[in-house]
Amino acid sequence: MVSTMSEAANSSGGSTRVILLIVGLMIAAQAAARYFGVAGSATCAGPGRGDIRLSRTVLPDTINGWTVVSFIEPQQADVPGMFGWSHSWSVRRDSLQVQVAFDQVGFMGWHELTQCYTATGWKVTRRSIHSLSSAEAGENWQYVLAHLQKPTGEEATLLYSIFNGLGAVVVPPAGDETQDGGLLGRLTGGASRLSDTGFNESARCLQCQVLLPHRGPLSEEALQKLRELHGATRDILRACWMTARSVGNVSVSVRE
Repeated sequence: MVSTMSEAANSSGGSTRVILLIVGLMIAAQAAARYFGVAGSATCAGPGRGDIRLSRTVLPDTINGWTVVSFIEPQQADVPGMFGWSHSWSVRRDSLQVQVAFDQVGFMGWHELTQCYTATGWKVTRRSIHSLSSAEAGENWQYVLAHLQKPTGEEATLLYSIFNGLGAVVVPPAGDETQDGGLLGRLTGGASRLSDTGFNESARCLQCQVLLPHRGPLSEEALQKLRELHGATRDILRACWMTARSVGNVSVSVRE
């Protein structure tokens, strides 16, 4: 039985939004620290870089039994010095309230999102890679499933997948990423490639994530609902990206 954060703090949506806001800032700070000195086009998040602006209705009001309750969009203009440009939807089903986010990130290749959560005080207690069929991508699209925990007893379940600017699925690296340095070498290598090649669509990182804060173990039924939600939303978000790209202008509003 899941005890959601709403029961502990009156509003799980508020708690989740705060978590994602902090993680968004960490993405920007982490990127700036690792990728300092790269081309200016990569260091200014927003339409000028080729990021797309999405409307609330990109996700339908109800999806796989989940209901959209709120939406947060990024700033209107380009944001100098920032690498992350994110949209997020708060969705609810029964007692579960989840944040769905689409992060257009100035990273190249794979971005290990768990490292950003670790930097905000979470401990990654489990991380595993799973396959989930995707009609949109036309293949089994692997995603990362992670369990996060804080000393206060807060817990969260995180699912995330990445595709690149051409729409190709990015395969998550295997290994022990529950330790602080688990992916540092691979992330540093990616930073070097960004500096050498500049910012390009075939290597840029588009990240889809689903985050559920909770207390106590998560039931298999609840986890299956999260898998279905992640699979459905990442397909929609990838389709939006590809639609915008196909018309030759990724700086457009995309609506269902």
